[in-house]
Amino acid sequence: MFPPRAGGCARMCDRYLQLNIDAPLGNSRLTGNVGVQLVNTDQRSDGLASSGTGTGVQSLPVSDGASYLYALPTLNLVVRGENDFIARMSLGRQMARARMNEMRASINFNYNDAQENCAVLTCSPWSGDGGNARLRPWIADSVDVSLEKYFGREAYVSVAGFYKKLKTYIYEQSVLYDFTGFPIRGTEEPVLREGFVKIWSNGEGGNIYGFELTGSLPFSTFTPTLEGFGVQGSYSYTESKITPNPGDPSQPLPGLSRHVWNATGYYEKSGFSVRGSVRHRSSFLAETRGFGGSLERRFAKGETVVDAQIGYDFQPGSALEGVSLLAQAYNLTNEPFSTYYIPDERAVRDHESYGRRFLFGVNYRF
Repeated sequence: MFPPRAGGCARMCDRYLQLNIDAPLGNSRLTGNVGVQLVNTDQRSDGLASSGTGTGVQSLPVSDGASYLYALPTLNLVVRGENDFIARMSLGRQMARARMNEMRASINFNYNDAQENCAVLTCSPWSGDGGNARLRPWIADSVDVSLEKYFGREAYVSVAGFYKKLKTYIYEQSVLYDFTGFPIRGTEEPVLREGFVKIWSNGEGGNIYGFELTGSLPFSTFTPTLEGFGVQGSYSYTESKITPNPGDPSQPLPGLSRHVWNATGYYEKSGFSVRGSVRHRSSFLAETRGFGGSLERRFAKGETVVDAQIGYDFQPGSALEGVSLLAQAYNLTNEPFSTYYIPDERAVRDHESYGRRFLFGVNYRF
C-alpha cells in the first residue's frame, strides 16, 4: 500500500450469514447455500508528494484514506441428477481488493513555471502520477452456470458459462488533482492550483463474459488394452470491455486473452508416468515491469508453450521402494514473450526470450 518513506494502515471487519440447502427434487437432489457477507474497511496511507531529483527535490507530507461498507449476497445451487449429470448455478456480488501499491497516498508531481500564468486546465503548470488512498475494490455482479457429465470415476465433460457486470473496476486514469499548498519554483503565485495526475482510479461499468469447455478421457473407457493412457483438455472464450475515459473506444481488461486452450496427453501405469502438454493464449493486455519497477500495461502477442515430464516410482517389494525419479522440461519450443504497439503486431516493443528449462529430481519417502 505504501512506497518507501510511506506508512499506513487498513482495518477490515468481515461478518457473514449462511444457510445451507439440501432437499430432494424429483429423482434428483438439490444442494447449495444462500448467504450474505458484510465487509467493513477503514484504510489510510501516509506518504510524500515529491518533485525533482538530487539536491533539487521538493516534497511535502500527504495523507489520505477512505472507509466503506459492502454487502455481498450469494446463492449457490447444485442439482445432482440421474446418470451422473450435475448442474450448477451461482449468483452473487463479488469483491476483489486493489493492490497495496495502488492504494498509496504518495505521488510524484511536476511544476512548470513557464505555464504559471495559464488560466485553463489544458495548459496547467501542474501534473503528476501516483497512487490513490481512496481507491475502492473491484465490485461485480456475477452469474455462473455449468453442466457436467461424469463417466465413472475419471472421465467427464463439462460446459460452463459466466457473466460479470462490473459495478466498479480499477484502472489508471488522468484525474483532476488539487495542488493547494504544494511548493512552487519561483515567487510568483500560479493562476491555477489544479492539474491532471495519472493515478489508479475506480471506473464504472463494464462486462466480462464467456464460456469454458473442459474434459478428461482415460482411454480405458473404450478398452482395457489402453489402460493408463488418456487425455485432458480445456478451451475458454472470454470477452471483456471497459471504457475508462468517456468517449474513448472500449478496452479489454488486463491479463485476459480472448482464446485460451490447453491439452495434455499422458500414460500412467505400474509406476511409470509420462505427460506432454501444450497451452496457448491469444494476444492480451499485459502488465509488465517498467522503468523504476512500476507496472506498465502493454499489448502482448499470443503464445504457445510446450512442456513435458517423465517419472518413475519404484514399486513395493523392490530394493528401491519409496524412491521416485522425475525429469521435467519446460518451454521446449523456446516461446518468447513479446509486446507490441497497437494495432500492428509487427511493431514490436519488447521481445524477451527465457529459453528452455530442464529439471531432474529424486525423492525418497520413508
